[in-house]
Amino acid sequence: MNTVIDLDQATTGNAGPKMGRLGELIRHGIDVPAGFVVTPAAYERSRDRADPAVAAEITKAYKRLCAGTDKPVVVRSSALDEDGAKASFAGIYESYLGVVGAERVAAAVRDCWSGLHSERAVAYRERLGANRPRTSMAVGVMLMVPARASGVAFTVDPVTGQDDRLIIEASWGFGEPVVQGVVTPDRIEIADDGRVLRNETGDKRIALVYSESGRMQHAELPASQARAPALTREQAVLLSNRVREVAALAGHPVDCEWVLDSAGDVWIVQWRAVTALPDTEAPRWDPAEYAARYAFRSA
Repeated sequence: MNTVIDLDQATTGNAGPKMGRLGELIRHGIDVPAGFVVTPAAYERSRDRADPAVAAEITKAYKRLCAGTDKPVVVRSSALDEDGAKASFAGIYESYLGVVGAERVAAAVRDCWSGLHSERAVAYRERLGANRPRTSMAVGVMLMVPARASGVAFTVDPVTGQDDRLIIEASWGFGEPVVQGVVTPDRIEIADDGRVLRNETGDKRIALVYSESGRMQHAELPASQARAPALTREQAVLLSNRVREVAALAGHPVDCEWVLDSAGDVWIVQWRAVTALPDTEAPRWDPAEYAARYAFRSA
């Protein structure tokens, strides 16, 4: 097996669920940032003291991705047990934003590998009863989209289980402040027919941005921007259609991480099955019917 492959060649078998699913989107024409994957085979080689050879492959792939000029990338884990049907591992493994230069990319890949055996990762797997003697990890390296706004979108309400609307949460810049709970994101609910059912603007005073000096940093925004919608209605509808395309491909409810760039283009940077629905009379989805439903709605 190759130690490094282009992202458009990634499958769940050779790149782990997280990167494999992004590769699938690319092959279906859905916008995903360009990138490459350091496969589980590279992790196994590194365990056999083949680090220099793996680092050389990463350097070649990074230079090819950047076309001669070092560009900031995102380095993300794609463990073989991550983003599964019964457990997402959300927040368990590390991601690194704004990594520039081949040496730093290789170091970030090694840091992702180290996280596979961190105390919290081991404890999480033990709670799931899935702590196998040997686990492995792919690592994705993708060009970093200059995020004007970002967030998550669900094709089913994760709180109520309602599947008659798509839920969007949006904030300025990159999404870390939302995850950390330091901002309240906008919340938009869009019906299957495109009607905006709810549009609440949150207080988004802190944004994570990539500065002109080439560093990720938190910026405090003026009140006028903090309380302004991060998405126009047209952008929200465009995003909802894109996420429904992902749901049609998956055949079940999905949770997508997305980024809106400065040109107004929407990029999907991660997606997974919605795994934590309430124990109510939530609908049960037939994959074929679900795919047909959203393929029709997103046309």
